[in-house]
Amino acid sequence: MKKLISIVSGCYNEEENLPLYYEAICKIMDSLPQYDFECLLADNCSTDDSARVLEEIACRDRRFKVIFNLKNYGPDRSGANLFFRASGDAIINLASDLQDPPELIPVFLEKWEAGNKIVWGQREKAEGSQMMEWVRKLYYRIICNISENQEVERANGFGLYDREVVDWIKKVGDPVPFIRNLVTDFGYTPCLVPYERRARKKGKSSYNFFRYVNDALAGMVATSRVPLRLATYLGFVTAAISFVLALIYLIAKLTNWYGFDAGIAPLIIGLFFLGSVQLICLGIVGEYISDILTRVKHRPLVIERKTLNFEKKTQEEKL
Repeated sequence: MKKLISIVSGCYNEEENLPLYYEAICKIMDSLPQYDFECLLADNCSTDDSARVLEEIACRDRRFKVIFNLKNYGPDRSGANLFFRASGDAIINLASDLQDPPELIPVFLEKWEAGNKIVWGQREKAEGSQMMEWVRKLYYRIICNISENQEVERANGFGLYDREVVDWIKKVGDPVPFIRNLVTDFGYTPCLVPYERRARKKGKSSYNFFRYVNDALAGMVATSRVPLRLATYLGFVTAAISFVLALIYLIAKLTNWYGFDAGIAPLIIGLFFLGSVQLICLGIVGEYISDILTRVKHRPLVIERKTLNFEKKTQEEKL
């Protein structure tokens, strides 16, 4: 019996790339007759003509299954739902904009057949401006030092995941699974395949600097509790510094009562410094509280408005 390979991809405003994506997947998987495959695509309420293109693809080829989300849930929630809806023995995560080359699929499968439970693509070259690359390096340096798990630089989750790994991720029940961290937290070691990421042929990326910052903060909260401890340590350090400075000023004033004039500038500087430390610490605590709040709400990953080419579940299977 042939093994089933599931290819999962999110989609947001990719009407020009989707026909190219369909042709590339069909060409590659048809060259691998030893495998059956399904391709799951989720549309996050695209504002262009992506929905129509996806419907045409699904009508043309039943191996392509489409989910239309009720709203834009973001790539993490929508992507996790695709993982859980996939039926394959192995699941391959691939961007529908084709910046990550689908030509690596045979390589991933070869590494998987060799016994690797996770196979990730790792970008060889930096992308974007030199400033962004410097920021990325700084982020990875920080996250690698504080993370409780293995962190892989220049790996965005593009790659293959064995069914066993996906089943474990599903059992965790995380409302917003940070999959890249979860798999290393479980103890799996990714097999890395170097590649060069392409420029987008069509369309424009919806990611911007603030989206990257949000992802960085989410990664920090998901991977480590060190920032909370650092906030505590910072509080002790600033309290100690404030006490020492106050003692120095008191001694200086007592020993030179009429000649020493502290002025108001040190007071203002001290207030601003302590205020900024408090705000930073509150921000760190707020990120963790926000993560807790997300978990206790028990909201669904996504609500599907419509699906195409999925088998209808019986009432018993739904329960």
